Amino acid sequence: MKTMKTRAKNGMGFALLVLVAVVLGSLAIWTMNSVKTQATSLEKESVPTVAVANNVERSALLMMYEIRGFAFVGDEAMLKRGQANLAELKAHLAAATKLGASSAHLAALATAAEKAEAKVLEYEKLVADTIATEVQLEKIRGEMNTAAQGFMKNSNDYLADQNTKLAEQIKAAEGTVKLTDRVHKTVLINDVIDAGSAVRLIAWKAQAQRNVQLLDEAKPQFATITSKLAELRTISVQKINLDQIAEIQKQADAYASALTVLTTAWQKSAALSTTRTEVGMAVLAEARATAKFGLDDVTRVSAGATAS
Repeated sequence: MKTMKTRAKNGMGFALLVLVAVVLGSLAIWTMNSVKTQATSLEKESVPTVAVANNVERSALLMMYEIRGFAFVGDEAMLKRGQANLAELKAHLAAATKLGASSAHLAALATAAEKAEAKVLEYEKLVADTIATEVQLEKIRGEMNTAAQGFMKNSNDYLADQNTKLAEQIKAAEGTVKLTDRVHKTVLINDVIDAGSAVRLIAWKAQAQRNVQLLDEAKPQFATITSKLAELRTISVQKINLDQIAEIQKQADAYASALTVLTTAWQKSAALSTTRTEVGMAVLAEARATAKFGLDDVTRVSAGATAS
């Protein structure tokens, strides 16, 4: 009887041990499944979210750098690199949209990608406008250069003619009145040449310093050119000289008109640059917010896995 009781106790103890082992085993299986789920979430959702967000941010930064450089210096190579970065950015956003749609947990990623895509399309249009503006600016600079060359050629031709005639008059010992008149003409045309050179210097200085307000300094120089040419016109008698004066005034007017168009195009370029920056920063903000979301998720899931 005593032996049976002992056996019963041993059996109960063994059964209890088996039960404990089963409970612990079940708990271990449940815990490991939980860790597996968390690890899968890290692999399939959290880490890819961080990766795609970083890809978007990197592409956006490179794109903004290259396009801004193109707008500053007109480097075609920078434009091509910027457009390539833009294409990469759109591809990364497409990947982000696809990833966001793959899980309800990644709804924030899908929303951020949609917002960023809208901004990228806006940026793409701004790039097209920037290219058109840069083409216009280059055309205007060409017109200015052509006008300046015509201005200087006719001015120098007029001056050379007056210098030749002055030398002839001095050799012929002509009267003081004629010599004074000839010298006055050379002084006036030199004033015109100086004013024209000053205008070109102002134009290039303004562009070099990217300060459109400096172009206002050219207005008094144009007034000087017009007044000096008007005086020359009243004391010049030969047709060749009158034609030169007319051509000088025509080219000066063409340069002044081109400067006005340059000012407008330049202001548009500056406005485009500001807007591009704002839109680009909006894309970066969405990318950074998404990256933070992914990193926070990685931290949370990792902590849970470690605790398990």
